[in-house]
Amino acid sequence: MAGISNWFSFTSKEEREERSAEYFKRMFPLGAQQKTKEEELLQQLISAKTSDGDKLYQMLIVREALLQKDEKKRLAQKVVQRQTSFSVFGRR
Repeated sequence: MAGISNWFSFTSKEEREERSAEYFKRMFPLGAQQKTKEEELLQQLISAKTSDGDKLYQMLIVREALLQKDEKKRLAQKVVQRQTSFSVFGRR
């Protein structure tokens, strides 16, 4: 796709492909078979008159939000663990 958005892209083709592969791996950790199964599930569950691509896009947006929420939760747990370990050392 050589749209106007690519006019100002300062990343190489290799970088874009690498980012795309990383994103795919994050969204579908079990691979292409997972993506296919989820697409089939979306077709069965959602009867709205939208394209399969739109349904998949909406699912990915929700998944990204959930992954970000999980990541924030993990970071908060790490901070709490570090604080408790520092307070243990400070009491000695």
